[in-house]
Amino acid sequence: MSSTTINYAELYGIHSVGAAAVFLTFYLPLTGWFVFQSVKRTAAVYILMVILCSMRTGAFLIRALMAKPGSAASTSMTASIANQVLLNAGFFALLYGAFGLVLDRHIMAGGKRYPITTLNPLCNKLFFHILVNGTVIVGLVGSVRNIRSANDPDSEEAVRARKLRKISTLLLVLFTALQLMQSILFFRQPRRAEGAAPSASHPRRPVADRQGRILLIIISTLLLIRELFLLATIDNAAKANQESLWYPFVSLTELLVVLMFALPGLVPARAELLAAEREREAAAQRGETPECGKTEYV
Repeated sequence: MSSTTINYAELYGIHSVGAAAVFLTFYLPLTGWFVFQSVKRTAAVYILMVILCSMRTGAFLIRALMAKPGSAASTSMTASIANQVLLNAGFFALLYGAFGLVLDRHIMAGGKRYPITTLNPLCNKLFFHILVNGTVIVGLVGSVRNIRSANDPDSEEAVRARKLRKISTLLLVLFTALQLMQSILFFRQPRRAEGAAPSASHPRRPVADRQGRILLIIISTLLLIRELFLLATIDNAAKANQESLWYPFVSLTELLVVLMFALPGLVPARAELLAAEREREAAAQRGETPECGKTEYV
């Protein structure tokens, strides 16, 4: 009994070799840049970006191979699954990186480091990490099952796969909106008093450092735009996979976020965070210690 050969590139709207190659040429040097930064200025965000850029490099390489007419990759289930795993799994690095960066800059502004036992969802890195990772895994399972049931889209497995993907997308929209709210609320109050943190207009601070508030909100907004597009097209595979929409709303938004993470001055190094914490302890007796959501660092 002969089996039907499925063209996964055609099924998932993968047609443009050039578009995939363009993003590949961006992510290759970005991977090297973040590796260099991770060694030079150790920071969790840089390590996450190394993971993200490595995954995106692999994903766009596979996508370019699948888009090539007549290639073996276009009909390979393994290539299609690998592409989806790399694309979907990498998003946790962006979302968790943005969440952690807000808290790191909160510390740089004179705020305290919150323990993993805190119940405030805007301040608990570990809790947010677990939630996002769990949600991404649910989406990955759904995507893999969806590919495996591509020859029978009305099967029970295909229906379950779509449900898992929908649950994952809805939760990621929620977590991304939470992260945007975190970015906004952490900059709600006026700047701290003199002596608690350097002035936002300090001439020696890089532009990305001085404009940290704006950049973090833009980053969060771009991530939310990505997720809202995926949610809006969750029941319309043709729209979701249409490259004229997928590239600007999914790939370009991610790339812009990564480029902003690469700006000098936005991401504090681990040594700088430790120094800021020591300064906060020394300055605590001189005034009120800022609480989560009440510090502006721009």
